[in-house]
Amino acid sequence: MSEQVDLSHYIPRHLDDSAKFLFWDMDVAAVALIGMVIGVGADY
Repeated sequence: MSEQVDLSHYIPRHLDDSAKFLFWDMDVAAVALIGMVIGVGADY
């Protein structure tokens, strides 16, 4: 039998966060940037 390891004190070396653009998540920033590009392209 293997021992169970207590990870309640474990501190991760890095976070599993998604990519960021400035302070937005990339998916939110992509929607905003695509909207701005369409607006500039349409001379709106």
